[in-house]
Amino acid sequence: LETFTVNNDIYIYNNYFKYARIGILYTNTYIESDNVWIYNNIFQDVGNVTDNGSYGIKIDTDWGGSSARDYSNIHILNNVIDCGANAYAAITMHLRGDITNMDIKNNIINGNFNYAFNFSVASGYAPELTNVNITHNMTYGAIYSNYFNTGSITYTSSDLTTGNQWSTNPLFVSSTDFHLQSGSPAISTGTYVGLARDYDNMPWGDPPSIGAYERTTTGDLLPTV
Repeated sequence: LETFTVNNDIYIYNNYFKYARIGILYTNTYIESDNVWIYNNIFQDVGNVTDNGSYGIKIDTDWGGSSARDYSNIHILNNVIDCGANAYAAITMHLRGDITNMDIKNNIINGNFNYAFNFSVASGYAPELTNVNITHNMTYGAIYSNYFNTGSITYTSSDLTTGNQWSTNPLFVSSTDFHLQSGSPAISTGTYVGLARDYDNMPWGDPPSIGAYERTTTGDLLPTV
């Protein structure tokens, strides 16, 4: 998604991306951006056969301009991002401007991404990330580490730890069916984020499950806690 005039109130949800080099690329630094929602999406087999320049979700505030542009109120929630091959990061941000109020919550990142989360900074810039909450996510299979920051980033009033389950098998039904088995550690271990229904259009529990599905393979609605 790229625009030079309006970068506010963007909603990307309930999509199924398969074999994409980049599932969602949200880019433009000519103007500031506010109120971006990316939720209930499934990314199957992210990657490509030639290099590792692939991502599930990439937000690029460094494209096309020389001035820092600020982003605010970004919500990346309850997605499943599955790696095929040669993928750098599941969720990545390339920054110049500051970010205020960002929630990355209840996502499952599965497979051999180099990194689950990557935040990099354009040369000569030092953005501040305020009220950034990367919590209640589950990762499984990252090659190097879950976080990889490059450049000068200041985190203020942020939470990068609560409820995250690192190196934890989500116990999907299969490599192509991202519903949760009944014994999955993702069941009812997410955090309430205000979403009403999951990818199957079923009500989320409270607390919800991590990932894009609230229901198990039996079709039974999971109990709330």
